[in-house]
Amino acid sequence: MRPAPDQAGAAPWTLHAICELTRLAACGYCPAGGLDWPCTSSETGPEGYHVARFAAAMRRGLISGANFAAVIEAAGAFTNGTLIYDQPTGGTA
Repeated sequence: MRPAPDQAGAAPWTLHAICELTRLAACGYCPAGGLDWPCTSSETGPEGYHVARFAAAMRRGLISGANFAAVIEAAGAFTNGTLIYDQPTGGTA
């Protein structure tokens, strides 16, 4: 798998695009029912992913350091178990 670009000054992707790639990594905090499953799901709301899963996705080269930093910044105070919720844009990311 080709690593995500982590160029200096490159803007992070949308949260939705980051979440889509993060789904491909195992969480490490919860079993998430298998790869490609969210850590938490609601039929009426957005899917959620643990911060630990974003870190795993970065280590695997699925998302860049800039993307991980954007997720952490959006989380504010966090632990590995903090959930980040996907915010679909309705268009292409």
